[in-house]
Amino acid sequence: MTHPMPLRARVSSQRGFTLIETMVAALILLIGISGMVLLYTTAAKTTLKNRQREGGLALSRDVLESARAIPYQDLTPAQIIPKLQAQSGLADSSGASGYTVTRRGTTYNVDATVCSYDDPSDLDVFRAALITTIWKMNRGMAIDTGVWSELDEAA
Repeated sequence: MTHPMPLRARVSSQRGFTLIETMVAALILLIGISGMVLLYTTAAKTTLKNRQREGGLALSRDVLESARAIPYQDLTPAQIIPKLQAQSGLADSSGASGYTVTRRGTTYNVDATVCSYDDPSDLDVFRAALITTIWKMNRGMAIDTGVWSELDEAA
């Protein structure tokens, strides 16, 4: 025949976690989760910066290729920006001063310049285009990408 245990013996024989052990476990879990959240947000910011940089370089290349498509006689410092803005996908996205293009939610300021230079060994005059693309990052940091290409009448 079995005898039931007294209440005091049952309570003292039960094992479990103390309040301190539970709080330490929760703190360790909280530190681990906050580390993962920090890692995720840093990775997301880095991905955004890389996409913006990639978009700026791609836009510079698009603008340069469009500059190559402009007839040589029209490729002057005064005419290059209006001619570029007339190209498909390169229209000015703001009505304000300056030339801006918005792609993937990022607004890029575009500057295009043309210069002419002469080779003294022959009578050829060459023109070169410099395309600069500037955009704002978080914290106001501006990045620019310049692409230089020699343009000639044969191109």
